[in-house]
Amino acid sequence: YTDLNLVSDLSCDDGTPFRANKVARALTYIRKDGIRYGCTMNRRTQADSFAFISQGRVRVPVQITALFVVGVLDTIPHVCAVVRRLVSDDDIPAMPWDLYASTLGIHVSYTELGPQEVIPVSRIECPLALIPVYSNIIKKDLWITISFDHAGN
Repeated sequence: YTDLNLVSDLSCDDGTPFRANKVARALTYIRKDGIRYGCTMNRRTQADSFAFISQGRVRVPVQITALFVVGVLDTIPHVCAVVRRLVSDDDIPAMPWDLYASTLGIHVSYTELGPQEVIPVSRIECPLALIPVYSNIIKKDLWITISFDHAGN
């Protein structure tokens, strides 16, 4: 919306006032390619709040915390998701499938979530299975995430 010159609704500056309560509407879930994706903001269920998103040519596991339809004035509304990436680094021990992890759609991470970020829902790629495990090597709980879509990367 860079062409709209949005300004705070409390601002005296020239531009279009941005009134959050008038432009954003929360959703409890969306359907993409026939698959339901929910969010942790949904009070009824959070079972479908994990998914893989695209980051260039790589898939990244995330937790979907909120879903919104955002529309300003007469522009085409955008559906966006607030997500938190599953935290991973090089200290996680090697797994037997590591050589084929991208082909198999497997990712290993800590049971921690990164900061919130807003993405378009078009970046949501596929649902995932989340398997909690404990690593005796690093003495920490880990999550193994497995893609339900093996036709991708």
